[in-house]
Amino acid sequence: PAAGHAWVGVENPITFRKLRREQPEVFADLAIEHPSQLWGMLTQTAQLIRRSSLLDGPVRRIVMTGYSASGTVTSLYANSFGDRTFDGRPLIDGYLPLASGVFNHPIGVPIIRVMTQSDFALFGAAANRRDDAGTSTDRYRLIEVSGSTHSERVSDTCALYSMPENGFDNDVPINMVIGQALH
Repeated sequence: PAAGHAWVGVENPITFRKLRREQPEVFADLAIEHPSQLWGMLTQTAQLIRRSSLLDGPVRRIVMTGYSASGTVTSLYANSFGDRTFDGRPLIDGYLPLASGVFNHPIGVPIIRVMTQSDFALFGAAANRRDDAGTSTDRYRLIEVSGSTHSERVSDTCALYSMPENGFDNDVPINMVIGQALH
């Protein structure tokens, strides 16, 4: 890619059954012993990326990100495995958990947590706020996007969590905020 970026997706094992059902010709042999193997899958994928060049040059940075349930996986991985190294450097260079209610511990690499307004109410994330930090051992930022909801349509968020609708859809461009968090 011209900008030097690549995207690698790792599917959560809890979705494997659905994948096999919807596209059996592609995913018939996809299997896993236990959903906890996700942590090993993520570590091994990052190690594979570090070992090989997916681009025309060496991989300079790996950033793990996810939204909602995948954002929670991102936060939990950072908290539990964020100190892993590869050839003397962090295995993952930074984390971008999005819409995750999980508290992030200091781990020495950047963590930028982006939260919608509704995620603080819906997932109890308000209890997991913490101050921004900028030390060598704690490089953390929390970005709270006022007026934004978990999904672009308020009606979708309300239906998902059996909440009364407030009558308007969300026009806060959360995707633009997330894009800027990567720069």
